[in-house]
Amino acid sequence: LDAAQACGIPTPLGSHDSLVEYDRRRMTKDELVDAVITTSLETSAALGALVAARGTPDAGAGMEPWQLLAAGVESAWQSGRRDEIRTRLPALVRALADQPLVYVPAAKGGNPQRMLAAKCVERTLGALAERLPRAGLLRETYHVLRNARSMEARHPTGPGGITEFDRLFRLGFRCTIEALVESGRAVPGGGLLLEHMEAVVEPFLKLWLEHSHTVRLSSAEQLADGVAWDRVRRFIESYGHELFTPRFLTFSNLRAIVDQGVQAWLRSAADNPEQAQSIPLLEALGKTIAPEQAAQDLQLILRVFLENYDAYKDYNSTTTHSDYGERFFILFDFLRLRASYERVQWNLQPVVLAHEILARRGETAAARAWQNALADKTAPVADSMAARLRALEAAHGVRLPTVADRIRERFVKPLALDRIRALIPPAVAAASHGDPAAAREAWQRFEDELARYASEPSGAGLDVPAWIRSLEQEVARARNHSEPDPPAWPGGPPLSLEELEQQIKNWEQPLSQD
Repeated sequence: LDAAQACGIPTPLGSHDSLVEYDRRRMTKDELVDAVITTSLETSAALGALVAARGTPDAGAGMEPWQLLAAGVESAWQSGRRDEIRTRLPALVRALADQPLVYVPAAKGGNPQRMLAAKCVERTLGALAERLPRAGLLRETYHVLRNARSMEARHPTGPGGITEFDRLFRLGFRCTIEALVESGRAVPGGGLLLEHMEAVVEPFLKLWLEHSHTVRLSSAEQLADGVAWDRVRRFIESYGHELFTPRFLTFSNLRAIVDQGVQAWLRSAADNPEQAQSIPLLEALGKTIAPEQAAQDLQLILRVFLENYDAYKDYNSTTTHSDYGERFFILFDFLRLRASYERVQWNLQPVVLAHEILARRGETAAARAWQNALADKTAPVADSMAARLRALEAAHGVRLPTVADRIRERFVKPLALDRIRALIPPAVAAASHGDPAAAREAWQRFEDELARYASEPSGAGLDVPAWIRSLEQEVARARNHSEPDPPAWPGGPPLSLEELEQQIKNWEQPLSQD
């Protein structure tokens, strides 16, 4: 791993061709380092599985103390011993608290060994998040995730740090809600009780919001600050005409400049007589704008372009303003609004995921009730953003479908797509089992729902809409059965209604220290 990371890449000369070649070589190296890390991670996981299967997970060659504790919990899970899991879990959680969970990617200059160590911890936490709910330990799953959130704050890495908490949370939350739905079905004549669903979702939502406040979703969020927005707008108007050309704004060129550092690119370009004469920004450095400030502003602008390249293509193909580099602040004004929308949508992730699970589990009535409740709660925010969109379109004389379509989803349109996707697996299953009548009925339900969803066109027509790709992926999964079945809990019925209510009652109580 160290040898792969030590492989050097020649510094680009600043020209377009050299930047593209640098980007190609950098990606090749990154893929190699990732492959080595993945291999090391799989080897570590295999060792842990062997120790757990042995049944005496108190010693293991080359294993850290926390890995032995994890093997003990895994051994208890495989044997269906729920009480033993509860007994062993607190010690494992305490041991994990001292381990790193956040890392800087090797591609960004981080230590690959720390990256590997963090991924080993993340895999263990992922196994707990997936398996504890299947053993009926919903409260314990929540506390494991809460401790993972604390680990992030305890071991910060600084700028560029990557967190795996998003994935861990979604995995643990999804498995928890799935277990809750199955428990609701087991209640004689009771079915799924939405009040229990709300009681379980609420603490998870609070935990998610705590995490969300520490995460920057996109560089465009920085433009919400009035001072930053005014500075970026002036930069675009002053220097954008000769700088932001179609050749300059190719994706690989932008990525290479950001990767090597904007300051390095400015120095290299300034040393190139041809570029220095054709780009006024280079002549202005140290005269009308400080080099450090120019690098900071340009870094933010290029990151916004890279992260929103779909909107750039939309703007570039559908507006006359795109012929003028000094007018790109119009695109950025729309991206400010989209960033605000996506922040609210991000905060609603647990609520949206709960709806998806209800839909996939066939709880259609509960899913619709859940969506209606969300629509009522988010209506004021959705109305406000729709008004901001209309004001922008009127002020600039521009309509960007990639932005407008998103705002008009009003946070709930993707939920309808969840229900459509949930109809695909049973339709594919009916067709593959040779039951024409059942297949026709299933596909008719799918087509009816799809017709309502697609009744309003979306997108700029440049790319296949994301919702169509989503349906294609669902069909492929249903046909190929590419997702393995999750491990089944070997300890019998995991959760009764009485046990669920007891867990909800004691939800915030810390894990036992026995």
